[in-house]
Amino acid sequence: MPTFRLSLGRSTLGHSTLGLFALPVLPLLLAACGHAQLQSVNAIAAISPVSARGTAPGSTRPAATRKKLMEYGWDMPTASFLQEHQARLGSSPFDGLTLRLGAGQEVFRRNGFSASAVRQDIAALRAIRSPKLRDSYLSLLAGSGPGWDWFSDADWATSRENVRLMAGAAKAGGLRGITFDMEPYTLNPWDYASQPGAASHSFAAAQAKVRQRGANFIRTAQTAFPGIQIYALYLLTANSDYVGTDTSQLQSNLQGSDSGLWPSFVNGMLEAAAPGTTLVEGNEHAYDYLRAEQFSAARTTLQTTLLPLVAPENRDKYRQVKLGQAIFADGVMNLWKSPRFCGYYFRSDAERAQVLQHNVYQAMNTADETAWFYSENMDWWGSSAAGQRVPASVLSAVQEGRRRAQAGEPLGQNISAFVPAAEAACNAKVTIGGDLLSGQGSENTHFEVNGVIQGLNDALDPNCGTWNAGRRYSCTFPGGWSGTLRPVAAGVKFDPPMRRYENQIKDDWTAHFVAKP
Repeated sequence: MPTFRLSLGRSTLGHSTLGLFALPVLPLLLAACGHAQLQSVNAIAAISPVSARGTAPGSTRPAATRKKLMEYGWDMPTASFLQEHQARLGSSPFDGLTLRLGAGQEVFRRNGFSASAVRQDIAALRAIRSPKLRDSYLSLLAGSGPGWDWFSDADWATSRENVRLMAGAAKAGGLRGITFDMEPYTLNPWDYASQPGAASHSFAAAQAKVRQRGANFIRTAQTAFPGIQIYALYLLTANSDYVGTDTSQLQSNLQGSDSGLWPSFVNGMLEAAAPGTTLVEGNEHAYDYLRAEQFSAARTTLQTTLLPLVAPENRDKYRQVKLGQAIFADGVMNLWKSPRFCGYYFRSDAERAQVLQHNVYQAMNTADETAWFYSENMDWWGSSAAGQRVPASVLSAVQEGRRRAQAGEPLGQNISAFVPAAEAACNAKVTIGGDLLSGQGSENTHFEVNGVIQGLNDALDPNCGTWNAGRRYSCTFPGGWSGTLRPVAAGVKFDPPMRRYENQIKDDWTAHFVAKP
């Protein structure tokens, strides 16, 4: 067998605790939020380990490892910014990070990257003197632009050139590869029904075309960067809810799914990946993990449960995909103050910090090579107007969890005394959501919950929000929630005007609203 290597990399909301398509709510977080308890990382002179009460019974000392921890978050710096502040990379508790090109992150668009802007990015990368770049990545976002069409050769030619420039920049800058975030924060290229070609092409025809484009994508990337690693924050875990049925039912599920075309793109990458190219499943579902066995079970999910999504001719290559793991700091530490995330249900920040250390440790131990640390309300690099801001408890937990994992030391704590109660409450939360139809004004829709506007002044509250260019919404509440839900948009009436709930204990994804100007 050739020395072909693939890697398994991403999962969230769980791109935040909730898997986007299993529970599509992460894009509700696309608004900045400050917190008074966040402290400047510069003010922290010493790191003290999170308090522990001994190793869990039956635990064994793991072997020392060179597993790595990569940072990925809303604080993602450009190459030029990091060039000017590269000392922060050396002092950070990470082995690498994901950067963004000043030239852009979204490749599935009709407008191409500026070659001169990419050259400036490359110059900045080459000026960064840090060995951590070897374990760093450039960011690729999958959202598509208006009118962009899988069936348009002209559109794809522009996208292919964007991929070539991005991969070439990663190669020239000495990086490990590209992180591929398949969650769409603009228009969704994976939703068959919303594609420009859906009216004239069957779902099967769209799958075939997207698979062709996926093969061309990886060929382009690995030609520009032989040995590239594509670290997918979600690989096939994005579609995990649609497996376990027969082939015809699986096809039906995918056709109606927001992410139904993504497995075709992955199959294209698998079939065309060259020896030395690596694919990683980032397993973003790990955002919500609270127990060691959940991290361990992810490998079985990737190797067996997801196989129906892989074409038989690609399964030998798929078995070489590597496993990554995710840690979602904001969800564990309750920085959003939202019942959407399991950290909301712990009794104290001290408990949360212990769980965060646990998750860093377990993610690194169970990943094949690299785990990734995701945050939204923190700034490790000082790339925002507010400057560097990281809670001291977070910094301590990351340092100690990573140190113990890489040293092969036991975790040194037992969180089983308080995790079960919080986990039960978290599992009982309910999500209400659906479509915002007609679309007129829906992208600016807020939600009134029990008389309080969620999302006032365009700052999306994490309990409620919209995504997929304003066509979908969801709200999450503790189990047993009672109240009313009413969409609010200037100059827009909705049918029905509101929905009432009493002691809600089940998710409701049929709570659609029709916007009427």
